[in-house]
Amino acid sequence: MPKARTRLLDELERRFPDRPARELAALVIRGLVCVDGEPVRKPGSPVRPDAALDLPAAEPWVSRGGAKLAAALAAWRFDVRAKVMLDAGSSTGGFTDCLLVNGAAVVHCVDVGRGQLAWKLRTDPRVREHEGVNIMDLGLGDLDPPPDRAVADLSFRSLRGAAPAILALTREGLGIFLCKPQFEWKDHPADFRGVVHDPRDLAGILHGLIGDLWDAGAFTRRIEPSPIAGRKGNREFLLLVSDRPGANRAAASVAVEACLGSLEV
Repeated sequence: MPKARTRLLDELERRFPDRPARELAALVIRGLVCVDGEPVRKPGSPVRPDAALDLPAAEPWVSRGGAKLAAALAAWRFDVRAKVMLDAGSSTGGFTDCLLVNGAAVVHCVDVGRGQLAWKLRTDPRVREHEGVNIMDLGLGDLDPPPDRAVADLSFRSLRGAAPAILALTREGLGIFLCKPQFEWKDHPADFRGVVHDPRDLAGILHGLIGDLWDAGAFTRRIEPSPIAGRKGNREFLLLVSDRPGANRAAASVAVEACLGSLEV
């Protein structure tokens, strides 16, 4: 007598109790779950209880941003334990997830969008969600408790102007900023399609950005290439920025060249 079949999603929940049902359903819909070697896209599809089920391993963070920030925290020994943190441009919450895992006491998630923050972060008592809020509209006293330090992953705008404003919202004037060169290129050619390929262009973009930040009172102390490229293939960089100069401008330029020299061409 053939064994009774069950819904695919029910069987996935039974076999992978540590994975949220919403995540499992999303994997099925995206065609990433295979039943006996064949992709199935309907969570309600009937499956045998002894069917072979294959699905991708769970990601360590709610988004790719977590891996980017984790690399910088480790490289710079940037301590967030017991800190109140500001996550500017929080989106799904990859940076926030990483901060909480590394011991942050509170994280303020600020984003102009709505409904993007992962559910597990929305329901975490350490998270203060500020959705539909432009970081540039906030002032001292708008975030309670006040942040000690900041992290930022902004899209479709430059760090010029934004980085000094974000640092001004923190007690320590210190933050980690994700630099996306495609949004920092002032004089890009008319046929620019959104991806910076030439290392010489990258060098010009980074030197220009760091110089402008320096003039605005936001001093780059360290720079590291992100371990993960942007979704379209852009190389990204993490900047440790302070409102207090830790070195001179020439040292910052040397750091840029060293960073670029470490990239695989």
